Amino acid sequence: LPDALPIERSSAPQYRTAFRSLTIVNPNAPFASVSTITPEASLIAGDTVTLSLVVNNAGYVEAQNVTVHLEPSSPMLTCLTDSLNLGNIAANGQLTVDDLVYAVVSPDAIDGTVINIVATVSWTGCTTPVVTILPLTLVAPVAVLELSSPNLSMMPGTSTNVTATVRNNGHAMLQSMRLTASSPASLLTVTPASTATVNLAPGDSLTTVFTIAVDNQMPTSFEIPISLQITSPSVIFTDMLFVYIGESNIEIS
Repeated sequence: LPDALPIERSSAPQYRTAFRSLTIVNPNAPFASVSTITPEASLIAGDTVTLSLVVNNAGYVEAQNVTVHLEPSSPMLTCLTDSLNLGNIAANGQLTVDDLVYAVVSPDAIDGTVINIVATVSWTGCTTPVVTILPLTLVAPVAVLELSSPNLSMMPGTSTNVTATVRNNGHAMLQSMRLTASSPASLLTVTPASTATVNLAPGDSLTTVFTIAVDNQMPTSFEIPISLQITSPSVIFTDMLFVYIGESNIEIS
């Protein structure tokens, strides 16, 4: 085989193409826009939170009678104050707005949802309002119920234990939560009927052992659904535990 050709390495600078948006500002006119929107606390489902705005005037002329209009992209978030009259902003100036904009997060907000706030700014003499789109993330608790035995087969006169674990997989506190269990049949009992009321931080869990007892007088060959319900001010979640009364080799659908 012939000798390999030598590899020539260039000492010339290496370049990589990149793109970035630019805003062209008329130096002889104001140019005001909302640069940031920051919630003063987490945007938790069911809460009302104050939003802090920073409005910049990148022009070399004072912006007079500046107004800001805010419009969320989803009904999961509502701005109680959606229009602001901010007066004048000096050339190359900045104005921070605190304690004027209140946002209400829907109790039905989904954990991790990103809401865009469309901020439109205008001023005296402005012919084309400046629009900025700024994202905000909503958080909520997410209750998950795990059962050691989602389906059971029991004979009359017997009892068994079922372990139930409630876990908060969301990013907000699951407040004043309790787990209740109820049977529609008087001859099948579940104890305890309810857990104590607790708060579950994100990632925390509560484990409870329920004892299910079937009376000797219970007839056989039918299924009884036990309702398991997680309740809190922000979450209502229901699951079913099915108990078949009869031989354990009966397949439960």
